[in-house]
Amino acid sequence: MKNLFKAVTVFTTLALLVGAMVALSAAAAEGDLTGETDVAATAVETTATQAAELVCGDANNDGAVNMKDVLVVRKYLADLDCEINLDNADTNNDGGVNMKDVLNLRKFLAGIVDSLPVVATEPTAA
Repeated sequence: MKNLFKAVTVFTTLALLVGAMVALSAAAAEGDLTGETDVAATAVETTATQAAELVCGDANNDGAVNMKDVLVVRKYLADLDCEINLDNADTNNDGGVNMKDVLNLRKFLAGIVDSLPVVATEPTAA
């Protein structure tokens, strides 16, 4: 049991490191690295005048739903400095942005769900 716990801990740590590396490489590709160490949580909600159309899942307002949106939502949830459209980031219309929205974005990008927003359905009685 100890070995299983240790393996899960190592796997989780590696997953977090890979996620951080992906976020840094995406930021470097966009020229967003400034060398500053201030990571104060200052998510800037985009106003309706800046976003011509609500595109569910397009958290960074680039006109597409992709892994960049997953990264922006994860930065927001980690209280890192980022610009996010909170209306677009709410992929299940529950009124907030949380890990459920990250999961919905990943499912959408993997083709597991066909469209966003993801609407929960109640199980039907047999």
